[in-house]
Amino acid sequence: MNSLFIVTMKKMHFSKILLVVYLLSNLVDTKSYGQSTSSYEFGSGLHFESNDQNYQFDLGGLLLPYISYESINDETVNMFYGSKRTFFHFKANSEKENVSAYFLTDFSSNNPLLEAWVSYKPLDRLSFTFGQFRSIANNREMLIFENSLSNFSRSLLSQTFNATGREFGLKFSYMIGHSDFSLIPMIQITSGDGLNSFGIDSRDVDLGGLKYASRIDIYPLGLFKEGQVRSLNDYEYEESLKLVIGAAASYNDGASNSVGEGHGDFYLYNNLNQVMLPDYRELNFDFLSKYKGFSLMGEYSISTATGLEGLVTETLIQELQPTEISTYLALGTGYTMQIFYTTKKGYSAGFINSSIISEFQNENSIIKDSNLKSLVLSKRIKDSAIVIQNSFDFLKILDVNTFTYQFLVQLEF
Repeated sequence: MNSLFIVTMKKMHFSKILLVVYLLSNLVDTKSYGQSTSSYEFGSGLHFESNDQNYQFDLGGLLLPYISYESINDETVNMFYGSKRTFFHFKANSEKENVSAYFLTDFSSNNPLLEAWVSYKPLDRLSFTFGQFRSIANNREMLIFENSLSNFSRSLLSQTFNATGREFGLKFSYMIGHSDFSLIPMIQITSGDGLNSFGIDSRDVDLGGLKYASRIDIYPLGLFKEGQVRSLNDYEYEESLKLVIGAAASYNDGASNSVGEGHGDFYLYNNLNQVMLPDYRELNFDFLSKYKGFSLMGEYSISTATGLEGLVTETLIQELQPTEISTYLALGTGYTMQIFYTTKKGYSAGFINSSIISEFQNENSIIKDSNLKSLVLSKRIKDSAIVIQNSFDFLKILDVNTFTYQFLVQLEF
């Protein structure tokens, strides 16, 4: 990759991405747009398309209000309520030009912009995506959009090694094979600083180098039904066993955030008092299988650090101790198993078991040895336009036991 592209990617502001989305929405010539049709369906949002169906636009969103009860060691009791997610999205697609765009915000977050990207498919099986998007470097659950999660609170593994799972950069994927057997390799280069890595103004610059990632997904028993790989529950009832096996690896050259999705959270130095950041690496192995309402997903993650020689802490007087890096970066291993059964009437029940093991037994490590078991009961109404969910979580971190009950209602509009 030449230096011109690297400079462009690291300096481009998100307003330019929004401009691209705006320009895409104006690809429709005046005549076609004047003859457009529109429709609205609860759960699917507002849909526009040109008379020749070449240009398509969608507006929609979701609300996820919740009430939760929390008990810590059977002593401290807390009650919470509010909205976990308040999403608004805009989609644009041009069939003739093979170009699509997506814009997503979460008004429940302090950093509302989650995704803003443009994708181009020069070939039917090849796609390029540029902007802010879900990273292929993460575990499989992080690739599933929030409205399609089996449990609206992500697993302990996902929460430990990820923030939003979105990054800014460029990725491409290519499908090899056919419907009976296929292989999908993916490559990604991002800023390495997660969401909106360019900060709040021109003085808040990106730190460290780029992040390099790849993923490969194998479908040894054929492709899932349309849309099925983007959710855990088997809503469409696969008549034959379907399976996808995936592996992902990433290398973040100079991380200043515990999971590499931010910047400036900490600084380390060399002996010349110059900023010198550690490198953050992650491996993910996962699978997802579905058959006649049953679904099973397994994930295993490993995160490590390198580039530690000669690092000096923020005090500028003491070299980094052997296990001290775990107080800056989330280092360790984790696994998750999720099993669910979904009826044709939209009821589902499932069990999730997730464990984390810290790389170093340092009392100040960011991650601790922990385990989370969850029982999830849900009812899907009108093709998931409404989802009512109850979850019972049992979290153990060292000697602290926390029980949480949540009642959630997801509304898509």
